[in-house]
Amino acid sequence: MNKLNDKEIFASLFILQLVASFLVYVGHFTASLTHLTPPTLWESALNQTARYGTVLLAIVTGFFTAHSLHGKKAKASSFFKGKLFYLFIPFLLAGAAYHKVLHGAWPHFQHHFENILLGNTGRHLYFVFMLLQYYLFAFLFRRLITKRTILFFIPCFVIAQYTFIQAYPGWYDLNVRHFFPTWIFTIYTGHLLYWYRLEILRFLNTNKKTLAFLMLGFTGSWFYFVLSKPLFVANHLSFVFSSLVLLLLSWTIISRMIHIVDVPFQKGMSFYIFLSHSIFINLANQHFLYKYELTDWLVQSKSFYLLYSMAIFLLTLVCCYALARVVNGWVSKRQKRNKRKHPHSAAV
Repeated sequence: MNKLNDKEIFASLFILQLVASFLVYVGHFTASLTHLTPPTLWESALNQTARYGTVLLAIVTGFFTAHSLHGKKAKASSFFKGKLFYLFIPFLLAGAAYHKVLHGAWPHFQHHFENILLGNTGRHLYFVFMLLQYYLFAFLFRRLITKRTILFFIPCFVIAQYTFIQAYPGWYDLNVRHFFPTWIFTIYTGHLLYWYRLEILRFLNTNKKTLAFLMLGFTGSWFYFVLSKPLFVANHLSFVFSSLVLLLLSWTIISRMIHIVDVPFQKGMSFYIFLSHSIFINLANQHFLYKYELTDWLVQSKSFYLLYSMAIFLLTLVCCYALARVVNGWVSKRQKRNKRKHPHSAAV
């Protein structure tokens, strides 16, 4: 195998990020149809498998944030300006759009805007509300949590995540998933992977027995989660460890194929998919599935079920890719214009 460089490592994680976004979509697509008929074992397995997507996104987010803070050494202005433009503003717009799609009107009361800010309008927007807390924490403690100290902090974060989930007092009627301590170990695992990325991939690519052991361990955990009656969510530590193993396996496989797979990178694309996919699901169900009374066919035909779900995802993918290209093109032109006017100014 050729020696990997950072460009290829980051490209492989971009592909993994897209796969994770797809898994989140699958989870919400299957959940959107549970009211039609009790889920079969196949649908339950699909929904539980899709739950890996959120954990994978959290870990990869930690990886790229570590690169931004410690690789690029981003300053406060550029770091938070980027989060404002690429994260917070799309988050608010998505929250308003979900309110319109789900309630038939744009938000206009105070509690509507409070729900948007808290990530309560879409079933998954809590994750962005949590990320805003994480980015602030990560920047403030960037000089404390480093490559030299991460191995000390990781066990502390395991304890902190478990303890917070068990002792969560129910603040402001929000779910425990809204708060960063529920994810602190999960996300900082991405920091650990960033700092030891070359060593980890080199080891996994040269130790087939370890890969086989990880594959066996993940397969066993997957069967356990799928067949268990209790529903395992993204914050269960056992599920986080299983997701970490899945990430390592997927990362290793993708890194071996990255030389022959060319996926056009567009900054923000995976995040746009994460934000908007449920809008496409709801609109498709309202204006196609229910309008033309196709629900019985969807329930009875697995082929139609798959085709319908893939058609919605492809539409989401194309729209988000186009949006990312437009936004990134505008940002690029703005940066070039600013450089000509102010050579030393920070870019967005």
